[in-house]
Amino acid sequence: MNNKPQAEDMHLETDTEDDVKGPPILFSEFEAALSELKNGKAEGKDGIPAELLKALGVKGKRELYDICNEICYR
Repeated sequence: MNNKPQAEDMHLETDTEDDVKGPPILFSEFEAALSELKNGKAEGKDGIPAELLKALGVKGKRELYDICNEICYR
């Protein structure tokens, strides 16, 4: 028995009001999330291994952080 939601059951919220989204992600939260990624696991759909994300320098992390916030809060 598969209790996981199926792709056709999911939908993107396209009309969410800004006040419902919450505050932007803090850079410190972003760095903490990166550090919690487990090494040696299979990549996701993006094909990017955790080790690569964790190895980003400050400039790369800042760029990825900005992209994440832009996706969430555009």
